[in-house]
Amino acid sequence: MNKLANYVNNTLDIRAEYERIFQKKIPSGKMFCPFHNNVNTPAAKCYGNVIHCFVCNKSYTVYDLLSMYDSSYLKTINETVILADVVKESSHFVVSNYDRLTPLKSFLDTIVKNNG
Repeated sequence: MNKLANYVNNTLDIRAEYERIFQKKIPSGKMFCPFHNNVNTPAAKCYGNVIHCFVCNKSYTVYDLLSMYDSSYLKTINETVILADVVKESSHFVVSNYDRLTPLKSFLDTIVKNNG
């Protein structure tokens, strides 16, 4: 699993993210699986920080939920949290394709200025 998925799954609560996305709480019992078209019979249940679908026989994480319903939030987390950790952990930072990272220019300039 990648660094972003690990961070999201270990930091964010699936119940809170589900409620933020769908504007309703996850049911305490069975629920409709948000990962496939299922409108007749509730086929999933939330266990801990995952949603398990009995039709798919798969457990879905917070990262899976955000990937499907709020990828822009994942992008924001990646740009502000994960990239900041990478810059902090490395003694130098090489940008091979700067145009792609242009929105982060001021963020990176601040880090470089503060860390010499």
